This record gives sequence, C-alpha cells and structure tokens, in this order.
Amino acid sequence: MSEPKVITTYEGEPVSSELRPLLLVVYDELGKRSANHTSLKDAIDRVLSFLASPAGRTNANCWAADLFFALGEGWGDVAWEHVPDQLGDVLGDMAWHFMIP
Repeated sequence: MSEPKVITTYEGEPVSSELRPLLLVVYDELGKRSANHTSLKDAIDRVLSFLASPAGRTNANCWAADLFFALGEGWGDVAWEHVPDQLGDVLGDMAWHFMIP
C-alpha cells in the first residue's frame, strides 16, 4: 500500500501527533477490503472519539481528518466503495469539513 498524507499543521496550528496513527488504522482497515467491518467501525469510532475529546477537538485536527478523507492523497487504490452504505456515509461525512462551534 502507498503512504497516505496527513497534514501536520493547518493555518499555523499543529495537528495532534495522536491523530495520524488513528487515521492510518482506518486507512489500513479500508485497504484490507474485509467482509467483516467490525475492525473498520471500531477504527472510525476511535477517530471520532478523539476528535470529540477535549484534546482532539481542535480546528487543525478536524481539518486534518477532513482533508485525509476528502482528498485521499497517497491512498493509491485504497477506497471505501466496498463498505456498507452506513459506514460509507460516515466516512463521507468525515470528509465534509469538520467545524468546531
């Protein structure tokens, strides 16, 4: 598999070093194309839980996750068309500009 891009800063604000490994687990699970999506669901849940936490809820982190899924830079042939619609919808929502209130 190729190496996907995760930004390290957004508008001068650093992206948490905790986010990249979480995103890469989702990427790895997508690349497995498994019929059992439990691991993928758990990986997505960990990303969302981090982004909802006090440490993870930053503009830079939200944009890093958004751009990771929206652009798919360096993803090669890894995609999410094979996942059930409900998980695909969550991934699509994650690629639609997280915004912090």
